[in-house]
Amino acid sequence: MHTRFAVFLAALIAGFGSALPARAVATSSLQVAAAAGAQYRDLGRLPARTQVRLAVVLAYRHEPELQALLAAQNDPSSPIGGRYLTQAQFLDAFAPSGATYAALAHDFAVRGFAVVGTYANRTVLDVSAPAVTVERTFSTELHRASAVGRTAYVNVRPATLPPELRAFVAGVVGFDGVGVLHTANHRGLRRNALGPPLQGPDTGFSPFALANAYDLPVQHGSDGRGQSAAVVIDADYQDRDLARFLATFGVTRSGPVTTRIAIDGGPKPPINGDSVEASLDVEAIVGTAPGTSLYVYETNSLSYATTLDAYDRIVSDNRAGVVNSSFGGCETQTQPSNFPQMAEKIAQQAAALGTVFAASTGDFGTYACTFPGPGGVSTPASGPSFVAVGG
Repeated sequence: MHTRFAVFLAALIAGFGSALPARAVATSSLQVAAAAGAQYRDLGRLPARTQVRLAVVLAYRHEPELQALLAAQNDPSSPIGGRYLTQAQFLDAFAPSGATYAALAHDFAVRGFAVVGTYANRTVLDVSAPAVTVERTFSTELHRASAVGRTAYVNVRPATLPPELRAFVAGVVGFDGVGVLHTANHRGLRRNALGPPLQGPDTGFSPFALANAYDLPVQHGSDGRGQSAAVVIDADYQDRDLARFLATFGVTRSGPVTTRIAIDGGPKPPINGDSVEASLDVEAIVGTAPGTSLYVYETNSLSYATTLDAYDRIVSDNRAGVVNSSFGGCETQTQPSNFPQMAEKIAQQAAALGTVFAASTGDFGTYACTFPGPGGVSTPASGPSFVAVGG
């Protein structure tokens, strides 16, 4: 670590140390609001034995010092501007301790939950339990519900953290199982205004067109070698599609073969409606940065809890320098689920490590929720630690 950076970080946490008593973590009394009734059709009480999976996000230690660090890292005039923590440094300074993580897992087990997912960065704990156990633990009520062709469950009464957990838990995501984020790709009109090499056979823009329009590094001799990127999506793509795309535009891939990582079991089926988005993302990244190392985190859905799992797995793996999310949901509608707040917490950890989270704003900006009228912007792009990408 750079000497000035080490001194600055030491000053931030001076007097605290990494071996704090367990209850010295940030205190939270956060409630998870009930889902808005207008968004779903209530089908009655969820059967008591139905399994409900939740993503429990732990509170960071030294939260004020973490915010000061993030501000300094993003300040060009700061002596540590542009300098980032290693994963080990974040774990030592800000992450929940191993003892706290283990104790929380034990606490949920005693309450009747199964621990179904743990992460090396000790930030998210995935737990599952019958509906009756979830309702008892979080003083809530779960109902079956349907919306937009999906049938799942929602909490019709706010879910509240037990008092004894409030010192350790920042929030919980997963009470609203019917809510999901969405991709928003559209096939463009066929045009012949430009032709090769700016357009392909179906008149879609080529990698060269994108690189030229945005003056990307590949225009200046940098093909992404030594860099890494990640894509989060609820679908797989076909390797032969990517190979044909690159061959069509004369792009030679100089980086390693893409690595796929299944999240919560991976997409079902692997090739589905969002495979178009998966292909689009992979082709755009490899086509304009053929030397990059690419990791595709493939989820079983774009539910709030599963998407959060993907984000935390990426930060825990600590392999990607930039993370792409070509999906979103109305911020005002997802706010009760706790997803925007918890996605932001994970993005802050990524930022401290030098990883950029980027997300699409959708096609209609501030009209994302209720086009053609105003109604709210898209999350996770609206998070302060996300780079919001539109166009």
